[in-house]
Amino acid sequence: MVNGTQNGSGGKNEPTERTEELPTSDRWFGRRTFLKAAGGAAALPLLARRASSAPTTHHLEIVSTEATSEISSLDVTYEFTATGEITPDADNGRNSSEENDSVTQNSDGTWTATGKTGNGFGDAFTFSGSVTDFAAQGSYELILDGQPVTADDLVSDPRHHIEVLTTEDPSELDYTFTTTGEIALDTDNGRNSAAGNDSVSQNDDGTWTADGYTGNGYGDAYYFEGDLVDFGPVEDFVEIYVDGTQIDLSQFQPERHHIEVLTTEDPSELDYTFTTTGEITKDTDNGTNSAAGNDSVSQNSDGTWTADGYTGNGYGDAYYFYGELTAFGPVEDFVEIRIDGSRIDVSQFENTIEETTSGGSNDHNLGGGEGYPDTVPRSEADVVVSTLDGLMDAFDSASSGDVVYVAGDATIDASSVTGTDNLVVPAGVTLASDRGIDGAPGGEISTDVIDYSHMMSAERNARVTGVRITGPLWEYVEYSKPVSSGLTVNGSGVEIDNVEVYGFNHAGIKLNASAHIHHSHVHHNSMDGLGYGIMCYGGQDTLVEHNRFNYNRHSVANEGTAGYEVRYNRFDGKAIAYQVGTHRPGGTTLSIHHNTFVPTEHLNDGVDPSCHVTIRGVPDDVADIHHNWFHNPKEPLDSPDMWTNEAIVQAHVDEWSSVEYANNHYGSDEPSADVGCPR
Repeated sequence: MVNGTQNGSGGKNEPTERTEELPTSDRWFGRRTFLKAAGGAAALPLLARRASSAPTTHHLEIVSTEATSEISSLDVTYEFTATGEITPDADNGRNSSEENDSVTQNSDGTWTATGKTGNGFGDAFTFSGSVTDFAAQGSYELILDGQPVTADDLVSDPRHHIEVLTTEDPSELDYTFTTTGEIALDTDNGRNSAAGNDSVSQNDDGTWTADGYTGNGYGDAYYFEGDLVDFGPVEDFVEIYVDGTQIDLSQFQPERHHIEVLTTEDPSELDYTFTTTGEITKDTDNGTNSAAGNDSVSQNSDGTWTADGYTGNGYGDAYYFYGELTAFGPVEDFVEIRIDGSRIDVSQFENTIEETTSGGSNDHNLGGGEGYPDTVPRSEADVVVSTLDGLMDAFDSASSGDVVYVAGDATIDASSVTGTDNLVVPAGVTLASDRGIDGAPGGEISTDVIDYSHMMSAERNARVTGVRITGPLWEYVEYSKPVSSGLTVNGSGVEIDNVEVYGFNHAGIKLNASAHIHHSHVHHNSMDGLGYGIMCYGGQDTLVEHNRFNYNRHSVANEGTAGYEVRYNRFDGKAIAYQVGTHRPGGTTLSIHHNTFVPTEHLNDGVDPSCHVTIRGVPDDVADIHHNWFHNPKEPLDSPDMWTNEAIVQAHVDEWSSVEYANNHYGSDEPSADVGCPR
């Protein structure tokens, strides 16, 4: 949830109103029209910013204009700051800097000169960049590069001010923007100030990117140099102001395409997938060719998007997407694809779908470990730690983009980290170790106590990969307190991959926001009453894929108000109760497909066979359950009857409500390759 008071003192929920005319994109972008110098810009051609990255060096003289009878009289004191290095000029005749003049570099990278002069004499300096501040007392004149100037002429601030505002409450905005010059946080802009969940970083090509999070009628602010070249996502409730003037965001909106997947025969059946380079959304308002509850979309680990749908009998489905269509399958004679109204040749996509869907080359690496292709080598680490103090210090000093690496042979005992002083992976930081590299098990972060809510948490856009997160409780036990979890996700955009998590009586992984959890082994979180492998308390877009689960009470569960997609996982070995499901009131959109469910006995009641998927209550949208391999041979009842022992159960209803199931396989005999997890 967006914190409505992140940028101010709270109590202000009305969006900021602006009335300025929107400038055209030609006015604002692709030029240097942001650049300005206060006062005498026409007289200062050398202070204009240039396209070249090489700094321009200037010469400044501060000369007193009153002579006194006291040779030692110093009636002019001054101080000025420049964006580049300042150097005293001690060889400029009567206007030379002396020992009573000093130059220092500031913590933000700027430079400041201070000094005294008088009796008709002066001081001189060279500097690069621009003068951003000048103050002086006494009677003096300024000479810049040989020409007289005023103080107003001298000062030039190359920075521009940008405000990213939301105009609706509730709303949530996780955004980025890129500029050609440096970006700095503005933390003193009232309710629209940048905060701890906002960060800036320089890119390899010399540009800068801000990564921020706001909403609920609040906003963020920054200073930047150069030009604004990119912003996203573009939403109706977002306004951007540069130097106080609203800009037109449509220039940053990529072209959106419309795709229809049509069948031309009746009867016919089409179970299809397609992949695009940009985001896919369902079109549910396209008549008889609309996407429905048995169609789903998700983002892949490589940033592409995949739609997984089912249609036939002369009907079709429709979606919107950005970017390019890169794969579609299966290619059948009775299938027709139209993009933006034009029919395309589907033969070009023969044999593409196997390479690009279901996670591509990662398909058969369920659970991660040996052979996982996306490991982080130790050479990419910004810091390597093997002790608790070292890990905590690394988190305290890390910034977005950094990699904190747990040594592969380390076992870090976090038992002393209790209460609210738990380990926190900061926003945008990667916590990594070597699980799967040359067969390594991965560095371990462990605890032997259960008297805190969780051992570790991850903030927005963090990644946790290649580590083991372990607790003290392996075996099934009756419910008791206190309870604790291994890793809690507190911000959106978190990725958890190639980890092993076990030994916690509440949850191995607890989600307060959506996350992507893949290629991990989550097991032995098995206390009665709780005991979740993954528990979803918040978020609507959680993706759980290519994992192995074993000996959890529930491997993937939903508190009742969240949404998730669970696909390409193997639920193996033992199970305390059902493996995937939701609590009441029933969640939002639940997609459960292409999984293999092996355990048929619930260890807490001894029933065999027993259910694999249980929907408790009624989802707001749908629980779509398809192409799963259930080892339980008992198919769902025609009408649900509370707690029964079929493979799929819906509780607290008298008839199936917002639950759809199709193309599942029931029983231990092996189905076709398109049913169940990759094998």
